[in-house]
Amino acid sequence: MKFSKIAVALMAVCIFANGDGENAKEFRDICQIYNILRQPIPKPTLKVGADPTGKDGTPEDLNAATTRIFNDIKQLNVSVIQPEIAQILEYSTEQGKWQKVSTDNNKKGYFPEDDETTFEELRHLYKKTTTDPQGEAFRKQCSLPLNEREKFRVRQVFAQLWKTAIAKRKEILNRAAAIENQRRTARNAAITALYGKTFATTSADRDAPDKALSAEPTEAGFPMTAATAMSTQCKPNANVEDAPGGALVSDILCLCGADTTQGHTVCGGALMEAMANSQEKAKGAANWAKLKPKCEALRPEQPNTLNPQTLTTAITRLFAHLGSNQQGTAAAPQDHDKLGKNSRSILGLHVLDNTRPPGCGSSSGVNTFTAAPHGACIDYQNMLANKNGITWAGAAQQVIKELLDIDSTFSEARNYISEAQGIANQMRTILLLVPLSGPTAAGIGQTSSKQPKQEEQNKCKAAANKTAAGCAAIDCEYDNTTKECKPKTGSENAAAGTGVNCFSHTTKDACEAVNGDAPKDKKKVLDVLNASARIHVSL
Repeated sequence: MKFSKIAVALMAVCIFANGDGENAKEFRDICQIYNILRQPIPKPTLKVGADPTGKDGTPEDLNAATTRIFNDIKQLNVSVIQPEIAQILEYSTEQGKWQKVSTDNNKKGYFPEDDETTFEELRHLYKKTTTDPQGEAFRKQCSLPLNEREKFRVRQVFAQLWKTAIAKRKEILNRAAAIENQRRTARNAAITALYGKTFATTSADRDAPDKALSAEPTEAGFPMTAATAMSTQCKPNANVEDAPGGALVSDILCLCGADTTQGHTVCGGALMEAMANSQEKAKGAANWAKLKPKCEALRPEQPNTLNPQTLTTAITRLFAHLGSNQQGTAAAPQDHDKLGKNSRSILGLHVLDNTRPPGCGSSSGVNTFTAAPHGACIDYQNMLANKNGITWAGAAQQVIKELLDIDSTFSEARNYISEAQGIANQMRTILLLVPLSGPTAAGIGQTSSKQPKQEEQNKCKAAANKTAAGCAAIDCEYDNTTKECKPKTGSENAAAGTGVNCFSHTTKDACEAVNGDAPKDKKKVLDVLNASARIHVSL
């Protein structure tokens, strides 16, 4: 028994002679959470151009991807525009300007958006499908321009594809907007977890999820309770919001022994100012200013990337320290109240002895850590007994939830992006097949009867834009002698057949299955189908 008492006494002397860094592990792990929550809220992106060879691809957000894909679809759709609209877009005089078109009821009806910007965009896109040098690569890729008969054969199909594409775009943009709302909610929860609920409502970082947190509470708004002893604040009641338990930075002050003037630096390094003199907010802000650089400089055991996995791991690691940092005295605890029962909810250094239960404070600002209830810690007992738990940890869990929701919403949007890209690829395939199919194709290229010669003549004679480009736009020829449009040579003999050949199909397997005279067409069509299958954007 005598040996046991001597051993306990020597142990106490050795422990308290050390005097610094007793909460180093807790400080490191709580700072890890602080550093993670400060990071920008992730914005998911697509990887455009990635391939199996290891090429990483270029990041592209949902709005940019939607704009890119739908500009492509719009360009493809304009390539089969009706001749009446084409004539209007071809005008280079005052007649082709929106001010004139918008006042002409016969022309205005073709442009339901009733918007000059949209009209000029259509004009630009149309020129790229016909004569604009900037559209040369696009025209070559899609076998453009088509003549009017070819355009007519695919126009209805394109109209349906365009309608489907518009629906996809709406779904994508709705989810892009939802992600931005989720990011702002996550940012608000992160600020709440760090600095408390009140500061989160006014922080300059609230609506800037793309940036790391930089705004700090003022002295008057610092999350501490005025004129309240640290021994009381560091054992917070349930549902506290703007004090220890409700703001992570306040918990750091409890951990780092801010209730002592004895030169004892339990977190190592910075010496804290005493906070037992009714200046808790001002002293709290001053002490946090000393601790913040130390917190930010700590080398983390894992990256500070903000994602559900790193944040969950960091929170789990911190709370694994609950009840583990006990120090004994020569008067060892003899009853249950002064043993582990009251210690399991305490984070940080606390003293166990046989006089009083452990606590997280000091006497008159002096913390010697030689007797209970002295401690540099925070006691979550009241909060853990409540259904809402630790307030700042609940806000951190809200961040995790929002990040998971962002991932889920982005996954849905990515599927719609893939479907929209598939529509663009399908439209390209159709454009490539139509010139090869000739007038006898069924399926996409099927027409039912020959066009009367008189109708051809009337259409060409009535052309509004009697130029080479204007005539070509309505499937006529330009007569250099009369300076007018005339029917194309041989148009009176053009007729559509009823046979089914290889050009009737838009899939490789269907084409290969055709028998009879059709196989002579197979190579052309299969080459196109194989090429079109390679037109894609890697997501």
